[in-house]
Amino acid sequence: MAPPSISSARWCPPSTRTCLRIPLEDFQPLPGPRLASCLAYRTTKPVFGQERTIVITYNENLLAGQLQGIEASLTKARHKLDALQASLRRAARAGSSRGGRPRPNRSATGRAEPQWPVP
Repeated sequence: MAPPSISSARWCPPSTRTCLRIPLEDFQPLPGPRLASCLAYRTTKPVFGQERTIVITYNENLLAGQLQGIEASLTKARHKLDALQASLRRAARAGSSRGGRPRPNRSATGRAEPQWPVP
């Protein structure tokens, strides 16, 4: 099973990695019919110099939804990269990299004028 996610943490203390390593077997089911698919692990950790109660939750349905959202974002990014790659290949075949205008053949050094007089 996947490690639990920390979804409501506003500040990630150094102990976050330790919390992510807690085996799912140590989590307890939450009471009530609405929370039947949720597991929770309760512990205390120092946060900003004070001992705080930390509750880490795990929900398989939420995890599936998060993974689906991540996959959708990755698919969208891949499509954009594919379109960019195709556009760059078309431009390279046409000998252009300036929106359809031909690439200049002259050197940039011949066109640049010095900003300050050269001694």
